[in-house]
Amino acid sequence: MGRRIVSVETYQHQPPSLVRLLVERAERLVGRGRWTDARALFHAAITADPTPAARIAFGVCLADDGHEEEAIPQLEQAWEDAKRLQMPDARAVCCHNLSNIYRRRANEVLSFQYEQLAMAAEMDSLRFQETASLSSEMLIQSAALLSQGNELDGALCLLNAALVLSDDSPCARATIEAQVGVTLARLGKTGQALLRLVTAHRLHREANNLPECAHDLMNIGHLLQAQSRYAEALRCFQLAGEIYRRLDAKNGVEIARQFAREVERIKAIESFDFSRN
Repeated sequence: MGRRIVSVETYQHQPPSLVRLLVERAERLVGRGRWTDARALFHAAITADPTPAARIAFGVCLADDGHEEEAIPQLEQAWEDAKRLQMPDARAVCCHNLSNIYRRRANEVLSFQYEQLAMAAEMDSLRFQETASLSSEMLIQSAALLSQGNELDGALCLLNAALVLSDDSPCARATIEAQVGVTLARLGKTGQALLRLVTAHRLHREANNLPECAHDLMNIGHLLQAQSRYAEALRCFQLAGEIYRRLDAKNGVEIARQFAREVERIKAIESFDFSRN
């Protein structure tokens, strides 16, 4: 479903009560399949509404009922109105809905562009400015989307911004540091990645977050193995296994054991002197 904004407090400029009533009745008519009557009420609500709320509700209803071709221009117009009226929350809602429509249509380029516009609008909103933890979480989520699309430089940029905006709790900072480390590793920057993952591990220890401590050790072990630092990698996998054992996480214990055996096997192969054969 799309993001409706008329019947909830999504942004601070609420539509007049008459507009809200018209939209709510129009939505009920849509639920009964009476689109002709619903359109009449939606158009009346849009005419009476000084905000983009009614038009957004109309666009969302159209999209939810499969009328995406008609929904797109409604949401685009609402977006333009929201820009003109300097209503960033409404801009964000428009862009999120447009992003969802284009994602359903398998147009990942436009979907991503609108998601970025939505994020920019949220950063402009008062709620974003007033709530640092919310803004940090939004940046982390956006970074995850970029990372999924292999836009790793962009993801790293957002994660570093999230780190600046995050609160000072070890757990919050550790989560971001770990993601930065993984992203750097995917970029091939192993040395930098190790530093960030070690920092994440230290912060997770301070927060007594044992599952994440074990996860950090596994990631550190893989990076050390890639650098042929086998003894250190083996120790990381063994420590991770010990933590998983304390947590009674049998699957984690087995995975850590397998990684440790793999390190020992590779170390044995690389240290074998074939010239003696």
